[in-house]
Amino acid sequence: MVVPGCSVLGMRPSKMLLRRLETACKVLEENPDYSCIVTGGQGRGEDCTEAQAMKDWLVAQGLDPGRIYLEDRSTNTWENLSFAKDILKENHLPQRVLVVSDRYHLFRCSRILQKLGLSCACLPCPINPVVAFGYWFRECVALPFRLQRKGRKHP
Repeated sequence: MVVPGCSVLGMRPSKMLLRRLETACKVLEENPDYSCIVTGGQGRGEDCTEAQAMKDWLVAQGLDPGRIYLEDRSTNTWENLSFAKDILKENHLPQRVLVVSDRYHLFRCSRILQKLGLSCACLPCPINPVVAFGYWFRECVALPFRLQRKGRKHP
């Protein structure tokens, strides 16, 4: 499983990120053989990386920290997934992933994973209907540009 990062408030997941984590947590509880890669670096106003805040939250829910891998260098979705692919390879994890994110974000995630040579299944988390239209609109307008982006190379 891969959970793309989203903003963190200090050291706490934002409401949007919390919905992703709640959805991921249910699946991880029901599937004890699944591993999870949480992704996201540290942005402005964040006291820790998004990945660390996500791992801390999942562990606080009772999940084994050994099942959770951190990708804590990324700054965008392309890097989230590209660096997660590296973690999959390094740890001999399956090359088919379940991506948990907001419904509007999953199409882009699946396309990026396809470009990276991975197959995936997508699991949407609930989204606040008040903000849904704005995110869908932004995603549709930006999608052609975001799929062309190759992300920064990492060492």
